[in-house]
Amino acid sequence: MTTMPSNLKANPPHRLGKGRFSSLSFAFLVVALYVFCLCLFGALLLRELNRLQENTESIARERGVVLFRLIEVTRDWNARHGGVYVPITADTQPNSYLHDPKRDVITQDGTRLTKVNPAFMTRQIADLAEKMDGVKFHITSLNPVRPANKADAWEEETLRAFESGTKDRLSFIANEAPVHRYMAPLTITASCLHCHDSQNYKIGDIRGGISVTMPATALLGIQQEQKQRAIWLYLLAALATGATGHYLMYRHRLFVRTIQNLNVAQEKLILERTQALANTNAELLKEVTDRRESENRLKESEERYRTVLDFGTDGVMVTENGLIIFANKRLGEMLGRESSEFIGKNGLELLHPTERERVAHYRDNRVKGLPAPTQYRTRLLHKEVEHPVIADFSVKTLETAPDQSPRILISVRDVTAVLEAERVNRIASAVFENAAEAILVTDNKNRIVQVNPAFTAITGYTPNDVRGQNPRLLRSGRHDKDFYIRMWDSLNTTGQWQGEIWNRRKNGDAFIEGLSITRISGDDNNGGYVATFSDITRRKEAEEVMRHKAHHDPLTDLPNRSLFYDRLQNAMANGRRYQRCFALVYVDLDYFKSVNDNFGHAAGDALLVETSRRLGVCLREADTVARLGGDEFAMILTEVSNVADAEDVVQRALKAMSLPFALAEGTAIISASIGIAMYPDHGGETEILQRHADSALYLAKEAGRNTYRVYSPPTSHI
Repeated sequence: MTTMPSNLKANPPHRLGKGRFSSLSFAFLVVALYVFCLCLFGALLLRELNRLQENTESIARERGVVLFRLIEVTRDWNARHGGVYVPITADTQPNSYLHDPKRDVITQDGTRLTKVNPAFMTRQIADLAEKMDGVKFHITSLNPVRPANKADAWEEETLRAFESGTKDRLSFIANEAPVHRYMAPLTITASCLHCHDSQNYKIGDIRGGISVTMPATALLGIQQEQKQRAIWLYLLAALATGATGHYLMYRHRLFVRTIQNLNVAQEKLILERTQALANTNAELLKEVTDRRESENRLKESEERYRTVLDFGTDGVMVTENGLIIFANKRLGEMLGRESSEFIGKNGLELLHPTERERVAHYRDNRVKGLPAPTQYRTRLLHKEVEHPVIADFSVKTLETAPDQSPRILISVRDVTAVLEAERVNRIASAVFENAAEAILVTDNKNRIVQVNPAFTAITGYTPNDVRGQNPRLLRSGRHDKDFYIRMWDSLNTTGQWQGEIWNRRKNGDAFIEGLSITRISGDDNNGGYVATFSDITRRKEAEEVMRHKAHHDPLTDLPNRSLFYDRLQNAMANGRRYQRCFALVYVDLDYFKSVNDNFGHAAGDALLVETSRRLGVCLREADTVARLGGDEFAMILTEVSNVADAEDVVQRALKAMSLPFALAEGTAIISASIGIAMYPDHGGETEILQRHADSALYLAKEAGRNTYRVYSPPTSHI
């Protein structure tokens, strides 16, 4: 503790207090002066920055207005001349949206010309402007005729504002490449009615607008330079003003102090000596206190940093002379070990043996002061050797005392999962590009966003043809509305649909595809659908051919026994359901064996083919004639109401069979024996009806052939 001298006690205490108060007042005034200067010039700076911002917007608006007026004048000139004719080139094709009988003409020298209307000329000028200066023009409206003229969200909002009386609009879009967007309305003039009279427009109506998108990078760069210049200028002015005031206040204070010092020189000397002693004691006490506080803060800081490092996403280690002196918890997790196991070990031991020589070379070069990479990728050694760990190393040399060995800080980022994800993405991309099946991806609004090469190969549509389109452009028109309702019910319920569907290629050819659709899960903005399909037209045609061969006689192309039995079952089922009758007719050719014996089997085959034709002529369209084998035929007569109707058909068949057969080998004469059984009178089951028809055929042969018999139940004799 310091004791004040006794002679100092006699001095008036207000002098010392006044001196301290004066110093504090001066410091307060200096601070207040600088704060005032900073506030004053800060306010002026804000006004200047606002002025620069307004100037930038004014320049952008002026530029947008000039470009818009140029386009508007060009369009008006075109409209007043009723459009202009230009040669047809690869870049300038006839406008499919221009309905004008004189749209395309041919000059006397054979040059093909097409009429360019104001809208088309605007698009041509827009393409040139974008290539030369990066400026984009887009003519649009709320009800565009051309799909490409559809307004985006900003343009649609602006067009609606025009309808409310807004004259024009300028916006700054801070994308990766910042732009200024200017838009003004297009109004109907007298010359516009040549093309838009059919749309019920009147002079003065707003039919749309032209948006001008101007690169803002250069203008923003100039603005930024001006802002930086203004900041430095006002900052220097504030500091200069403050420093001037500070200097004047300082000079005034020195003057006052000089007067005071002359009056109290002796008191000041005693006070200074006493104060020096007190300060020395205070400094000693403060030094002890500061050291303790510093040690506590250092300890707390170390604990905080260790906590941050342990729970960070990257591994961290510090090495000294190649040995690890610190490793965080995350590094241990990467390698399946406790981080304490690494302390004192050579850092190379954490690497896979195949990587140690390369990394050791980097470390040696760094120690020698030679160039060495500070970032590189390497493979680490996990506790489980078969577990691969790929990591990116970031190396930094820490500042140390001159007599201390250099320390190296190494940040370790595990990129194993990232590399695996990249590999999976490459595989998925390769599958998408090289798959034999067509793949189509749509967004949540069912607009096509991506197709693969197989899609183009199958449909003929390129990615540019279909991007943004609805898949319904492939519709063939062969499916009704209920088909698509069932498809969407399945997609909304189960998230998938699979089946066969008829679609149409770009060239107009219809084809059948095996289609599978799966819903992509996600929120409202990221969902969608992925469809895969293949052209199965040839396979279905081949299946149809095989199915036909399996159910038809190869010689006569009539239904064979299997198909005939199926149709008999269907006729039986319809008869039961609708209470209808039908006739089952068995036909057996008479004297067919003699044709084979006299003319040969080729002639017999030709006779069978002609027989099938004659029998078919005798039947109605709904009836069936089949060859059961050899010279046996059968008929199902579905459009008969009684036995008489069936007998009428059979009589025509007998007459047709009795006519001579002009064969290549000679003329053959045969006849036919026919048996008739009626459903349901002669049998309610297929086996019974067949047996009774065969029985009737047998009776016809016994009766001398070339005749027919209707089945008659046997008479019981008692």
